[in-house]
Amino acid sequence: MSTSLRRAGSPAYPHDSPQLATAPERTAAAATDGGPGTFAPQLPPALSGTAGPIKTEVQQQPIYDPAHPNVVLATEWTWFEYEVDYRVEPTEVTEVVREFECEAYCRHTGNVEHSQCTMALCNDPDHFTHGLLMRGRYEPLADQMRQAQADARARAASLGIAPRDWVTDASSDALRRARELANAAVNKEIPHWAPACARQVRYYGVRRYDFVIKGRFTKHVRRRERGVESMRTEAAASHDATVAYVFLPQQEPIGVREPVVQCSCRPAASARTRPNRTPTYSGLGMNQQQKDEARRKYEEGEAPAPPGRGIGPAQSTTATLVGVVLPSDARPGDTITGTVVTDPKPYRDIPALRVVETTVPLLRNPEGKATLEHLDLSLGDGFSQPADQPVTVTLPPQGTSLPIEIARDDESEPLFTQKVPIASPPASPAVAQARAPRYETPAVAVTGAVQVIRGPLSGDARAISIDVDAEPARMVAATPRAIFWQLPDHTAAGRHVVSLHDGGTTVTLPIVVLTLTMSADRLELMRGETTSFHATVSGPEALPESAWKSGYAAELLTLPTVAARAPGFRPPSDRDGGEILLAIENGSRDTVTISPSKNEVVVLALDRGRFATGPYTFDGAIHSKRAGGFAVNSLVVPFVGPVYASSILDDLPPMPKEARDKQPAGEPKVEIEGDGTLVRTWPDGTKEVTDPDGRMVIRRPDGTREEIAKDVKVIQWANGSRIERYRNGTVVFHSADGSEVINTLDGTRYERLRSGRVRVRSKDGTTKTLTRKWRVTVHPDGKVEVVPR
Repeated sequence: MSTSLRRAGSPAYPHDSPQLATAPERTAAAATDGGPGTFAPQLPPALSGTAGPIKTEVQQQPIYDPAHPNVVLATEWTWFEYEVDYRVEPTEVTEVVREFECEAYCRHTGNVEHSQCTMALCNDPDHFTHGLLMRGRYEPLADQMRQAQADARARAASLGIAPRDWVTDASSDALRRARELANAAVNKEIPHWAPACARQVRYYGVRRYDFVIKGRFTKHVRRRERGVESMRTEAAASHDATVAYVFLPQQEPIGVREPVVQCSCRPAASARTRPNRTPTYSGLGMNQQQKDEARRKYEEGEAPAPPGRGIGPAQSTTATLVGVVLPSDARPGDTITGTVVTDPKPYRDIPALRVVETTVPLLRNPEGKATLEHLDLSLGDGFSQPADQPVTVTLPPQGTSLPIEIARDDESEPLFTQKVPIASPPASPAVAQARAPRYETPAVAVTGAVQVIRGPLSGDARAISIDVDAEPARMVAATPRAIFWQLPDHTAAGRHVVSLHDGGTTVTLPIVVLTLTMSADRLELMRGETTSFHATVSGPEALPESAWKSGYAAELLTLPTVAARAPGFRPPSDRDGGEILLAIENGSRDTVTISPSKNEVVVLALDRGRFATGPYTFDGAIHSKRAGGFAVNSLVVPFVGPVYASSILDDLPPMPKEARDKQPAGEPKVEIEGDGTLVRTWPDGTKEVTDPDGRMVIRRPDGTREEIAKDVKVIQWANGSRIERYRNGTVVFHSADGSEVINTLDGTRYERLRSGRVRVRSKDGTTKTLTRKWRVTVHPDGKVEVVPR
């Protein structure tokens, strides 16, 4: 990571973290021939209820007789309970994902009236089906969640309750269920629907549902007076907020246009007048040939403009440098992911990434920033993908190059084309990594920099998501061996948990986030003046002692680059342990000098001892030789080993791989029992039972059983192995032979071995073995306790 301290007007050395523009919401647009048909929103499976309660400690208070202050009339025990009511509410916001055009070709002549035409005289509809495959998405609203947490803490403080993260503790399981619901895929065949001698268009997509929570505190008072007990409850305080958007795929169309009759029995309808607007076809799953044909039909009046994206007056553009970021370790046959960025400079010197740069005309958003909207990227598979989203392609097994083509989605001619060679294996040994047998990542992540996770991956952005403490992170590139990503904005220094979701696999990795802050007492200096400056490294103080091992992410930075920026620095050996490199350099040597330094450079190797009392701060002085702008640049690089994802220990039997979380093929049979239990049965035998309390049990044909309750999700395989994930972060692995591993959120691990003994590994790396007099108990809420037998 690089950062700088400078006066206003000095050239910018560091970079701001690039962000991809968000694709606009797309709705089914009205047709020029009368408008689309509409369908009522499909409500999602039951996702409403109450989470909690979270109880405070009980406070005991004597009640004194007003007339006799020393006489106790009664005793009251008071406590509060916090619960979160949650629900999803449908909105009118929809986004078109797929467009299907269905035609019934006229094969007859001679009928005087079109009304005499029937489907029997048209093409055989049974031979024409359309395959619909799409997935929703989950968008947490970080600002609203933080406000909800602040509101809950404020309500708690007004009641005299100790602060805690009330909202997250109570609603995390419901939010997890919402994410799982959004990730469910719709995979179905759509039968022929066009009427006789006509064609008709339907639009399929996702509908937005608002995830609304209402947190409420309830006061409970138990009173004992003269041996008689009574109870009373009263509403204490509440708050509400919308904390996430859940975009759910709709199995029914979200829009349909009026059929266009194309019967040979009567003259074709007159061409419609083309409005003075430019249509675009991005995001509709079309290749370039399909786009050209759709555009021709529109221009000749045979079809209306496409819905949603890009309908509007022509907009001005600005020539902007963009970069196509791809993984360097792209091999024949791989599925890889890349991105397009409007600031390619930060990615140029990363060994694991290849950046192809060009200048293209881009639109500007209302804030004046360049946006990738209406720009498409094609990677040689014949399909164009929106450039403002991660782009995925599967390389041909015998391929030697990857064609790159950038085009506007409303133009047929490309703006840029180039072929990128595919090395097998890659020329650089730093990025030619073998597929890691388990998931790992550097223990320290630096804000503003690119991060890496290694492991057995899909490389497909459509199946992968990464979040840090439930905040979505940004993917940069991916291969089947590594993912390159960036932390969410404003991630604070300290400990965090990274969750990686790849298809049906989810793993967590504990990391420490490092921040580097530069400041100065004065930013305006005249000749001969001096001021103090400060460089503070925060985060490594939270790194456990066991994690201070030497290591280096060769994919992210080369040692020659480190040597050039930090002269004399020697990477630590295994015997030395981990270190944090901090290099500070005078970037304006004609204007100022810095001290203490050697040739205007400060090089520090910070070991664990430097962070024993908290963040490390270096204090120096800036001396002005003449008036003018100045810059003091800094670089921080963790030379710390990796951490590994939570998994079964090597000395325990392996767990079966979790089944992919996807909806079975076909339509389920739905039954509602007398007590309100909802039962859905799919053609392959999958059965899902949801009781009125929200508990869900899924039984799959392969013998897998899944249970989702308020505080725990359980997956059990046919061989008896089982995994339990609790709302409080506890994860329990049961092997078929009786071995067991318990991981808690604070990093403690309990291992119940086949011998019956329990080995405890604490978060600081120490290990102890309990005797048979003790046992480990996991309570229904996920709390782990060591108790005597």
